[in-house]
Amino acid sequence: MDGGMIGIILAGGKSLRFGGATSKPKPIIEVNGIPLVLRAAAKLATEGATRICVLTGQNHEVIRDALGMENDDGLLWLGPHCTIPFELRYSGDNTGSAGRLLVIDRSELARGALLSYTDVFTDAPLGELAAGVRTLGVTFGMMTVSPHLPWGIVIAKNGLVTQFDEKPRDQLIRANSGFYYCAPSILDFLHKRSEMLEKEPMKRMIEAETVRSLHHEGRWVGIDSPKDVAEVEAADCDLFCCLEKPVILSSSTFNALD
Repeated sequence: MDGGMIGIILAGGKSLRFGGATSKPKPIIEVNGIPLVLRAAAKLATEGATRICVLTGQNHEVIRDALGMENDDGLLWLGPHCTIPFELRYSGDNTGSAGRLLVIDRSELARGALLSYTDVFTDAPLGELAAGVRTLGVTFGMMTVSPHLPWGIVIAKNGLVTQFDEKPRDQLIRANSGFYYCAPSILDFLHKRSEMLEKEPMKRMIEAETVRSLHHEGRWVGIDSPKDVAEVEAADCDLFCCLEKPVILSSSTFNALD
């Protein structure tokens, strides 16, 4: 290992909300021609991750083929001055999000890990989240956001509507953004492969008073459905604009270009 911070992407789900197990896995859904998993990887890399590990499930081979990878190891190219190791790692078919992390060795977390899903995007400074967790010496840090509500809000007095806001942003809400930083000690809170990260392990860490949050007031987008993809493409959302299109290179291809 190079001793740098690892970027881990949880990509083993069955995409049930996105169309079910028979549909294309969400990690390889494209937004403006770039698979979601590569967009997630690019974000973690720009925030300080020196290598990327994508934890897959039954979708493993489909993701590998879609990315044009010869095997499970490649290189993420983000431009002429940024190329880092990129790995697909199988973590089980019926494994919870926390259980997937059990395929990560403690030594790989020596410098901590930036952790995300494939379907959340932000301009948040994840590097600050990582630095804060390290400084405080806690196990887990989570970025929170104030999302737009999924419904219109009605304000009425004696039945007379005085105000209506369509899907407003609630500044009082602190919602989980799906971006985290974790120290090696996170492995001590993961007990079963079936566990979901935001359930039992989160409760254990909170009880141990080792979870901190950092709130972000800027941009955040979650991709839950094909409709969401269409909306962000139509809006030309700046979170999905890249200076360089991220691609996966094989080691042989990279050596030939070097």
